[in-house]
Amino acid sequence: MIKNKYFCVALSIVLFGSCFCSKKTASEYSYSEEKTVEYATWLNKEEANELNAIFAAYRNDFDFTDKRVIFFTGSSGKLRSSKEHYFKMQKKYDNTSYYNRDNGYLYIFDADEKEAIGGYDAAIVFWTKEQLPEDEVMDRIMLEPPVE
Repeated sequence: MIKNKYFCVALSIVLFGSCFCSKKTASEYSYSEEKTVEYATWLNKEEANELNAIFAAYRNDFDFTDKRVIFFTGSSGKLRSSKEHYFKMQKKYDNTSYYNRDNGYLYIFDADEKEAIGGYDAAIVFWTKEQLPEDEVMDRIMLEPPVE
């Protein structure tokens, strides 16, 4: 009898609490909206300045200002990532930490390549075991759904 009483109280708390807690359902927003926010590829001024500094020795006259950049990570460099994750890893693993910072590999695309891959000016592949050939990076980009 006491067990039944505790069960009823617990069930009441769960049911009553669920009335006040709500989550968005899948119908309230689309998957593409989530991806757009998570994988936004246009750089703001601060991000562009930081990337210009990070890749100063490799970018020649390329300037990240007002550019669209796509990020990949993972041991094989084929896992789509976000600029937020990249900059978070830059801060987490500064040169004072146990691990060295991994700036990644920069791939800059010319006008023809940019058009072929959906408008990306550059790609950065970081925390990967080896540098990928540019054509593999371009192929990987073309597999990704377009995101503004």
